[in-house]
Amino acid sequence: MTRFPQTERQAGRCVLRDSSLAYGVAAELRTAIMDGAFNLGEPLSEDVISDIFGVSRTPVREALRELQAEGLVDIVPKSGTYIFRPSADEILELGDCRIRFEAWAVELAIAGNKEGAANDLATLLAAMSDALDADDRREYNRLDARFHLTFFDHCGNRYLQRAYRMNVARISALRAHLASRTAGATATSMEEHALIVERFRRGDAAGVAAVLERHILRTRDSYASALRQREVVESGSKRDRLVQKLGR
Repeated sequence: MTRFPQTERQAGRCVLRDSSLAYGVAAELRTAIMDGAFNLGEPLSEDVISDIFGVSRTPVREALRELQAEGLVDIVPKSGTYIFRPSADEILELGDCRIRFEAWAVELAIAGNKEGAANDLATLLAAMSDALDADDRREYNRLDARFHLTFFDHCGNRYLQRAYRMNVARISALRAHLASRTAGATATSMEEHALIVERFRRGDAAGVAAVLERHILRTRDSYASALRQREVVESGSKRDRLVQKLGR
């Protein structure tokens, strides 16, 4: 059973404190999707969501339309609403966009507020290390997302910020589901993040961009490979279940 983030509860039902019901539902669902609480491609029931949050179906539908615009859910007519499930090719394309966007944001952030951005990156890096020591993968993933958002927080270009933020939730969800959990992969990731902070503090935009490209390409290819492997396993499982039902 999918667990939503904690909210104020009353009589066993979630009560949204935000004045905008649709905004509140969308915010909670977005966080759950980013944290990997839902499986990729998992169906969502409007009735169940309505009951959980204690609201009518109207704000739920509005919230789902907002998440659809962000690419987090797919609304299929006469079928239902599903958590997004990208293809391997889409993951590769998203990674390519990240490389360009983040390199540009780094260049602008160094030119505009190098010291402030570098301090934020260093603080997040230390928190990421603490999360790993505590074996808190969800917190680590959240901090990882914040780390990369820092370039955009300080880039001073609202259109670049908006373009990246439209995809950050999808990136976080993919990280939660498909990132390698091996010690070697995590150690490499932390080393790359540390090198990014070091080069950023020196004002070496080209050096940061080089590390980012290596970092994003590695994770991009890892995510695409993990998705392909999952599809093979799931396809085999469906066949096995059908064979069993048919007694063949």
